[in-house]
Amino acid sequence: MPVWPNGPNTRFRIPPRTGRPWLDGTLARLTDIGADAEVDIVAPGTPLAELHLLSMAVIEPLAVEAGSLSPDQAAVIVERPTQPDFLSCGFVHIGVWGRRPEA
Repeated sequence: MPVWPNGPNTRFRIPPRTGRPWLDGTLARLTDIGADAEVDIVAPGTPLAELHLLSMAVIEPLAVEAGSLSPDQAAVIVERPTQPDFLSCGFVHIGVWGRRPEA
């Protein structure tokens, strides 16, 4: 069950027959299990900072209209990537793999 159709304020609910017991059972049947992750750090003056700023500028009026942020709060968030001490997480890429053992 994807989270996004439920709306941004919906807490993730683990569907039946999933979660940690399901994961443990699945992992017990796999071999050559591995994982890798990469996090992009957004620093001022970088292309990712520009993308972050543009993304926040698009979201700003929607957040204000929805009542999530005041106009002043939204303006601060939009300008934050231009500040010299700005650091943020950008894209997070996670890969997980495993295979069924040969019979």
